[in-house]
Amino acid sequence: LSMAASFELSDCKLSVKTKVGTLDSGRDKVATVTFTGANSQAEAQTLLDFSGAVAQLMAPPVLENYRVDTRLIKAGD
Repeated sequence: LSMAASFELSDCKLSVKTKVGTLDSGRDKVATVTFTGANSQAEAQTLLDFSGAVAQLMAPPVLENYRVDTRLIKAGD
């Protein structure tokens, strides 16, 4: 019998989605700034505080913040 496959965290990023304008259709035109190498142990409030500090340096308003985890799928032993 083989062991079940598992996930292993390989990368963690913080993405900040901003409104940079308005399209002809009236929808928001957005841009995303991504910070790689985020601490995978960071709590949500810490990431939100960081993105808030970054938002103060940016002209466009922040719409959303994302934590993006990339996980490897490993075969069982």
